[in-house]
Amino acid sequence: MTVLRDKMEEMARIKAELQRMEADESVTEEESGDLRDTLVERWEQLDGECKPIIERMERVRGITRAAADPANTEGPDGGIHAGNGSGAYGGGTPEFMRRTDPFADLDKVRDGVVKHSEVIARAQNVIEAHDKRKLLPGDRGEEANRKAVSDPKIARHMLLTGGDDYIDAFRAYLNDPMGAGQIARTQLLTSTATAGFLLPYILDTQIILTNSGSINPYRRISRMEHTTSDAWQGVNSAGVGVSWLAEGSQATDSGSAVGQIQIIPQKAASWVTGSFEMMSDTDYASQLPGMLSDAQYILEEQAFALGTGGSAGPLAGQPLGVLTALGTAQKVATTNAGTAGGAFGGTASQVQDVYNLNSALGPRFRLSPSVAWVANVTTINKIRSIDQFGGAAFWANLGQGQPERLLDKPIYESPSLTAAGTGGGTAVAAGVAVFGDFSKYIIVDRIGSTMLFDPLLKGASTGNIPTGTQGWFYYWRVGAGVATPNAFRWIGNS
Repeated sequence: MTVLRDKMEEMARIKAELQRMEADESVTEEESGDLRDTLVERWEQLDGECKPIIERMERVRGITRAAADPANTEGPDGGIHAGNGSGAYGGGTPEFMRRTDPFADLDKVRDGVVKHSEVIARAQNVIEAHDKRKLLPGDRGEEANRKAVSDPKIARHMLLTGGDDYIDAFRAYLNDPMGAGQIARTQLLTSTATAGFLLPYILDTQIILTNSGSINPYRRISRMEHTTSDAWQGVNSAGVGVSWLAEGSQATDSGSAVGQIQIIPQKAASWVTGSFEMMSDTDYASQLPGMLSDAQYILEEQAFALGTGGSAGPLAGQPLGVLTALGTAQKVATTNAGTAGGAFGGTASQVQDVYNLNSALGPRFRLSPSVAWVANVTTINKIRSIDQFGGAAFWANLGQGQPERLLDKPIYESPSLTAAGTGGGTAVAAGVAVFGDFSKYIIVDRIGSTMLFDPLLKGASTGNIPTGTQGWFYYWRVGAGVATPNAFRWIGNS
């Protein structure tokens, strides 16, 4: 018994350490993957050694309890006939089957005592099965697989919220929260244990969002990161200095400096209400992904363009928008700045504005595969109007839709880059364009979107009398920031 107790105490210590490593964002797979695997292997070894002892003890207890029960005692004529091939103990041999269920031993997955490689492999099997069942339409299966491979914590989240039991319970909760959904709450609480209930990954726009053709271009062109904690930590640098050294010469200080950046996901929410009749007469669960993704596209596009990053102002508590993060040092003056008609774009003489914005960005960033233009449609059309005759080599004529490239770099529409924008701390009039390396604009998703149902809304102004409506509260967390402001240039009328 002492040996068993010692082994179980060691398992508890290993489990606590693995959970600490899972929760610590500074612990990376590259630096600590081998240590984590070693701990998991030791836990599995101890688990394998303890299980037979525990099972043997349970069997002994079971036999002792059964023998003490008179109902289990057979009389002289009541036994099972040997050799008849029937009955509880009749012929046959045990049948063994290799376990391939990706949702097996979810408690171990939840506790972090399963190797990351196995968690990812299990999640990939789940995604493949859901893709075949058309639960992940279009290219969402490919996107989910990419994210599972990129981060074991996302793969773990998929396993905890991707089982058929969990998905069925969540749909029951959405469609009938006061009926069958009440029973389903038990399954959801057991799996997520959070304030509200995590969306199954097949419905979570933060995981399956691909943004093809979306009104929000930033998720398509920016650097995407994910976290399961309250902040994402990264590093930035204005550039690493290098120099030539003669044989046997001492290295010189290159002046290189690396700084730390922290992006804190901000909470965004949606409060959807409806009458008792509407909620009970519609299939809310099947309509949920489209409703939420559309609202999320629009809200996030504004924040990624103009958000204040949690500082004071009308957009406080938002991710930091790319234009807001840029200062006057990144601004390029218009050709006719300070004079009448000095607006950006619109005349043949101002084609130079576009060239100037392009050339103002250093070659390190201008030649990056992630470089792109972002502007609102008014600015895009102004640029198009520079070519008044449709035959010049500058851009496309009016017979075509919006060209996909400008000076051979991708260009995207961002509706929120308008007169309401702020750049370098000052208001910016219409005619804004941003050009830069968007791998230096980082969007961080806090994995796990949550839903919570309120069955009875009351009117505060009418003595808390029921209003005959119910509500759904949906929230998610996302942050953003610029790692290197010098990777961008912008132009606008101010």
